[in-house]
Amino acid sequence: MTHEQLASFRLSLEDLLAETTANVDRINHSIRDVVPSCADDNDRATLEAERRMLLLQADRERRLKREILLAFHRMDLGDYGFCESCGEAIDMRRLDVHPAARMCVQCMREIERGMEMDWARAGAGYGRVWG
Repeated sequence: MTHEQLASFRLSLEDLLAETTANVDRINHSIRDVVPSCADDNDRATLEAERRMLLLQADRERRLKREILLAFHRMDLGDYGFCESCGEAIDMRRLDVHPAARMCVQCMREIERGMEMDWARAGAGYGRVWG
């Protein structure tokens, strides 16, 4: 990766970090605005569902922020753009789409495939009556 490409990815990550930080702040503000004290059970359930959705969004944004900060760290170490699993260079097209990517597409697919198999095995016993 050239210095120009690395600088371009750093700028992309800086923009993404600013956007993500703003999203976390906006979501946290929205969470504070959701007041769960309602007399009506239906209203309370709706507000609680909205609050849970906001908490999930905030968690996703915080994880993305952590990934961005790790990408900056990898840049500083000279490891940016290399797959953490196999050590091969991550395709530039993947980095263009997801500049905080830690793994190449192939390794990510293998991990996702393993997760799908774990879910399938866990679901295989669903609904069975044991005994």
